[in-house]
Amino acid sequence: LPVAPVAALAPAREAAPPPLLRHDDDEPPAGGRPRSSAWVAIALLAVLAILVGLGWAATRDDPTNTPSAADPTTSQSTKQSTQETPSPSAPQTTASENTQPEGVPAGFTLYKDPTGFQVAVPDGWRPIRNGPRVDFREPGGSRFLRVDQTDDPKKDAKADWERQEKTVSKRLPNYQRISIEKVDYRDYNAADWEFTFGNGPTHVLNRGVNTGAKGYALYFSAPEGQWDASESIRQTIFDTFQPAG
Repeated sequence: LPVAPVAALAPAREAAPPPLLRHDDDEPPAGGRPRSSAWVAIALLAVLAILVGLGWAATRDDPTNTPSAADPTTSQSTKQSTQETPSPSAPQTTASENTQPEGVPAGFTLYKDPTGFQVAVPDGWRPIRNGPRVDFREPGGSRFLRVDQTDDPKKDAKADWERQEKTVSKRLPNYQRISIEKVDYRDYNAADWEFTFGNGPTHVLNRGVNTGAKGYALYFSAPEGQWDASESIRQTIFDTFQPAG
């Protein structure tokens, strides 16, 4: 399985996740939020302030505050809201009854990646792409999912996790292995790497999956105090994950 250092995104107020799949340009992971310099954040805030000011001025100058027909966002939004209003004679149904995909439990959203894989994540966990990886973070919380992938998977998922651990255990503070074991996951060569690290600590289950054509890592982490309560989230992720092809 391809498993290498992953940079950036990790549980809030905790060290970042360890390697998943091998990428030559990986750097040691940084704690907390995605890598950025303070001056970049300040510059972004300044641009945002200017844009907000311009928007406020435009609204003040238009006493009717009527959306412009030339604005595709507002005009499309208005059009959709008109089309979605049910007629008095139509039976009332909720959006979830109409759109919830088969096999996806209530409270979860099915994410379909442009590369071909799909997975259900809790409602509100927005995808953030970082090269070949896609990150999902709990809004206002510390639970975290990363899906990493490679076109050059290692044949033995368990052996590859054990090899990767030699480096990861030195890079993560207070690293403690719980287990690295092969798992029965459909017809794939798969292995689970479970460990804790950091102060708190953070609890991780990293599932490596070799589908033959591709390798995937499904990396889920949560504060130790939320680990047991997160079991249904982990199981839903594993149950609904579908690789490309």
